[in-house]
Amino acid sequence: METSQEIAPIDQFSSELASRADEIANILPQHVDQAAFVSTAIIAVKHNPELLSVDRKSLHQAVTEAAEDGLKPDGREGVITIYKEKRKVRRGNVMVEDWVPVANWNPMLYGIRKRALEVCGIIINAEVVYEHDAYEECQGDDPKIVHKPARGRERGAPMLVYAIFKKGSDVLHREVMEAADVEKVKSMSKQQGGLLWTKFWTEAWKKVAVRRGIKTVPSVPEFERIVKREDRDFDFDRGQKVITAQAATVAVVKDAVSATTANAVTDITVDFGAGAEIVPIGQAKDRILGHLMTLGTVDAIKAWCAKQQPGRQMTGHHQLALDIKRSIEGLVRGMRERAAVTQDVARRTAEDVEADDASTGRSDPPSAGRPATYLDAKGA
Repeated sequence: METSQEIAPIDQFSSELASRADEIANILPQHVDQAAFVSTAIIAVKHNPELLSVDRKSLHQAVTEAAEDGLKPDGREGVITIYKEKRKVRRGNVMVEDWVPVANWNPMLYGIRKRALEVCGIIINAEVVYEHDAYEECQGDDPKIVHKPARGRERGAPMLVYAIFKKGSDVLHREVMEAADVEKVKSMSKQQGGLLWTKFWTEAWKKVAVRRGIKTVPSVPEFERIVKREDRDFDFDRGQKVITAQAATVAVVKDAVSATTANAVTDITVDFGAGAEIVPIGQAKDRILGHLMTLGTVDAIKAWCAKQQPGRQMTGHHQLALDIKRSIEGLVRGMRERAAVTQDVARRTAEDVEADDASTGRSDPPSAGRPATYLDAKGA
């Protein structure tokens, strides 16, 4: 007797979608072709075969949600991703909790902007601003944003992101979020290590600004549903606990940081995660405290402190405060010593120049005959 040939997983999925053709057609907005939508969903699964191994019900749910949103899962309008969800599963005769891979529908920024225009007549523009860009933000009776990206050179670190919502010629709202605000949102994401927050982080930043800004813009339930899709990707309860823990930690270290930076005479070198960076002493306290608030947990703060001063072990908030204090004191002390040497050399150089001027009768302006060390020391 002949045995039936085993059906390939992708063919099985295609067959399942075909059986849902009428259902999907009823869900899709009229302007979206049902055959093209189904074809796009099949191609998306072919490009990411791991989707065939997730909970099948979740995969079909993701396709349903994409259809409800009127967006194709093509990687541009939206994408079906995989994440692990804790569920009760059967192991033999026992039900246990385990992490199960499930599919998740995620509208992309392009898709959100597309549907905002189609459903609400709203045009959304979102951009990331870098440290070397020209950026001006005005509030008051005539609010505006002027952003000129740096071209032909390195743009530097990302500083903030903004989203502008327009309907016709009217600006409905401008949402601006600084880097620290975005990092706080990221700390609540269930997929911080996913592609969106790593490889495509600019997309993540823009979506954060759009999601927050749309809350203040009059829209319709159909569009609000699309924007709120990703609420499930965030653990807001965990985020609140993290913020509470951070606030307690920062309260303990604040005085120590203030005391050690208040009277410093020069810049300090700090590593905020992208390598050593020279920070003006006047900005050091705010930058350090701001960074502590974005790290996520006390353990992450401990790890950061250990990186500033390798080999130091830290336990508890009070020890953490002491170690931050010592780390910054060490940095400032070293810079003070180097500054003192520089100033001493500058003083002696200036005396030599003045003596030479007196002997030759010269009276050059300060910038003409004196070495750069002298000017740098005086400027400091």
